[in-house]
Amino acid sequence: MNVWITEAEAAAYKIVRLPRPHFTFDKISLLSSVNPHSLRQLLPIKELRQLCHRGSFHIIPVKGHPTAYPAKIDFTYPASIRFWNLLLEHEPDLGVYKFGSIEMAYDFVAGDETTALDWAKFIAMHFRKLWQQQREVRFVYDEIHPAPMGIIHGPTFYFEGSRAATRTKVYARHSKTAYGLNVGRPVCRLEWTLANARTVRRTTRIETICDLMGFYTGPHLEKFFRLEAPNMHRLGRCLFPRAKDPRRAFELFLRTKAYEDPLFNEMRNWKLAHTRWHSAAQLRGWVRGERARLNKRRGRRSQWEERILKITDYKLHSFFDDITPVWN
Repeated sequence: MNVWITEAEAAAYKIVRLPRPHFTFDKISLLSSVNPHSLRQLLPIKELRQLCHRGSFHIIPVKGHPTAYPAKIDFTYPASIRFWNLLLEHEPDLGVYKFGSIEMAYDFVAGDETTALDWAKFIAMHFRKLWQQQREVRFVYDEIHPAPMGIIHGPTFYFEGSRAATRTKVYARHSKTAYGLNVGRPVCRLEWTLANARTVRRTTRIETICDLMGFYTGPHLEKFFRLEAPNMHRLGRCLFPRAKDPRRAFELFLRTKAYEDPLFNEMRNWKLAHTRWHSAAQLRGWVRGERARLNKRRGRRSQWEERILKITDYKLHSFFDDITPVWN
C-alpha cells in the first residue's frame, strides 16, 4: 500500500505524499558531575529502569583522563512521561550535567513490512542530508542471517560515517510503541544521532531536562527532512554534451557504475547497487569525491575530467530538484 505518488509524478510536480511521522527520543546519554557511586544511591534506579525500553538504564563510570563529568547515564526509549517527571524531581542530584548524545527517531507507520522497506528505499534515494561529509551512501545488509530482534530483514542505509557529529540512517523495523493499534507495527525509521554535547545544543537547543521535555519537532523536521530528485537530463547534458540523448547517456553511465559496485560484484545484489547509484546523496558525494581526487593529481587532464572540475557546489545544487513532502 503506497501512500505517495509515483516517482514520475514526483519528478513532474516536485511533491510527494507521506504519512506524518511519529517522533521519539531513542537512545540518550547524559553526563553528570556526580560520581557513579553517589548517583546509584540518589536516583530511584529500579523505577527508572522499569520505565525504559527493556530496562535499559545504566550508570557508567567515565574512564580515562580526569574529567568534569565522571559519570555517564545511558537510557533507551523513555516513552513514559512518568520517567521524565521522576528524572526532573531528582535533577538537583545530577549536579552539573549535559546531554552527551541523543538519538532522534521519526517513524513512518506502514501497513506491512514490504511497504516499510519500500519507504526506506524511497527515502534513501531522495533524502538530502545537510552538510554531508561522507562521499557515498553506505549499506549494511546480511541476506543469510536473520535480522536482530525488532528489525525487519532488509538493508540499512547510512548517510554518514561513524565519526561524524551528526549521523543519519534509515531502515525498516517494528515499532517500540503503540501507534493506533498495537506495539510492533511495521515502520520506516529515519534516525538522527547527535554524537556530542556541542552538536546537541547547536541542532536542538536542548541543554536541560525541561528543554528536552518541551522539544517541538516541527522546526527540526522542516529544516532537516529534505527530499530531492536528481535531474538526469541536466546531469547528462553537463557530462555528455555531445550525446543525442543526454538523459539516456547518463542512465547508462549510472548502470555501469552499479555493475562495478561491490554490492553487485561481491553480494550479487543488483537492486541495492541500482538504489545506491540512483540516490541523490550518492551522486553528490561521487561528484565531490572525483573533484577532490582530480585536484590533487597533476598532469594533463582529459575532457571528461575538465567537465567534472567545472562543476562547482553551486552548479551541482542546480542538478537536483527539490521534492516537497505533503503530510497525510
